Amino acid sequence: MHLWRNTILLRRVRAIVAGSVLVALFVGDLQTVFAQSFASPRTVNYQAKLTTPAGVAVADGNYNVWFRLYVAPVSATTTNIWEEQYVGASKVAVTNGLLSTMLGSVTSLAGVNFNQPLYLGVEIGGSTTPAWDGEMTPRKVLGSVPSAFVSDTLDGLDSTQLIRSDATGTIAASSAQTLLTLNQQGSGNIFDLKANNITLATFLSN
Repeated sequence: MHLWRNTILLRRVRAIVAGSVLVALFVGDLQTVFAQSFASPRTVNYQAKLTTPAGVAVADGNYNVWFRLYVAPVSATTTNIWEEQYVGASKVAVTNGLLSTMLGSVTSLAGVNFNQPLYLGVEIGGSTTPAWDGEMTPRKVLGSVPSAFVSDTLDGLDSTQLIRSDATGTIAASSAQTLLTLNQQGSGNIFDLKANNITLATFLSN
């Protein structure tokens, strides 16, 4: 099949595919909160449909695919903040025109800041030796599933409502209740106040 070798056909395929079902779904666990002792990989489930200009699914096979992430909907491909290629043994299998893969399987997404608008660029390189036909337009903005909204909070609390242990913070509230309670139920000290590791005051458990 010489679908990817005809320049005019490439442009038509690119336009049709761009308008087809190119949906990046965050249905896999992004694992945006990691325990320091367990570095779970981030992967994103991506699905798309590839068709010919006649609207017919492309031939079944393994295709070269190039994915890139950007912080802008339009910019040079060299401005990407992340990219990965599925070529050689890692080509993406396409059946009945349907393409499905887990982004981050080839190049880790661990260094990507997902707390910002991101745009996904996709480029197809045929099913034999990679012959890239240019990135499809428009780029697809990445969204999130409802469960990802919850991951932005901790027990329903926004990050601005929490006190960090490695940065300055202020506890402020308007309430008739006690502002802060420390309840030591063991034999250790209740509270140690230090400056440069020098103890200034200590509240003992007794």
